[in-house]
Amino acid sequence: SYNRKTYLHGKTHEGTLKLVLDTGIGSLTSYTGYAKRNIGQGFDFDGSYKDQIYNEVPKMDWRTFQQTVDFVLDTSDTLDLVVGATYFWEDREYDPRGVITWQGGNLTVRSNAATDTSAFAAYANATFRPTPRLSLTVGGRWNHEKRGISYAAVNGAGTVTFPQTDKDVTFKKFIPSASIRYELAERTNVYA
Repeated sequence: SYNRKTYLHGKTHEGTLKLVLDTGIGSLTSYTGYAKRNIGQGFDFDGSYKDQIYNEVPKMDWRTFQQTVDFVLDTSDTLDLVVGATYFWEDREYDPRGVITWQGGNLTVRSNAATDTSAFAAYANATFRPTPRLSLTVGGRWNHEKRGISYAAVNGAGTVTFPQTDKDVTFKKFIPSASIRYELAERTNVYA
């Protein structure tokens, strides 16, 4: 038994554009993507006619942009090379609200929140084959990511229950990689 509306709806519009340029020594490829999502939901958690616990996010706007460019060298039989970079941006805004009832009263909470993310990475990977069976690979990726949140909550009486909070955090890391692989037979290899 529910006394409040239960629903989940969403609408997504997105697209990706891929462009490829043959340079004569390799391929330069660009991927550009954008997405916009509108999501809403409501759920009566207690499943009864009493107003005990209800949560609603009537509208969440979510936008994403991505750009990747990479170059793949494909003119050599002994060397594979990939060099590239990628950028990612995302912004979310939502307005969750809820009702919590306890013996003797209830608390209506309404909040507004926004999160944003921006990330950049550059990478390179090279595989050298001195013999048809032996491969040596070395590469690395550098990441830089920044995330932020803004949040505030107000109860039904208009009193601030959680003050406006804005917080940003940044992550940076370089991730190296290396491997050696030897092909023992056509479908069997060992690697480290």
